[in-house]
Amino acid sequence: MSKPIEFLLENKRVILSVYDQNDGVLKKTWRSLITEKGILPKLDLVMRFNTFKQYLQIIILIDRELNKQ
Repeated sequence: MSKPIEFLLENKRVILSVYDQNDGVLKKTWRSLITEKGILPKLDLVMRFNTFKQYLQIIILIDRELNKQ
């Protein structure tokens, strides 16, 4: 299994899309990805919610900065 940051970067577009659909709520995004929609069912095998929360906040900031340019 890949490292958490690699997994997030590989699936960045999907994750950010679900994040936007869940009004930017990290816990709702996590649940949607691993359970309700089954979009990334392996996510909880790669990392725990706290790791997801920390890394995703950084990825969101980077994505916003890149989209400004």
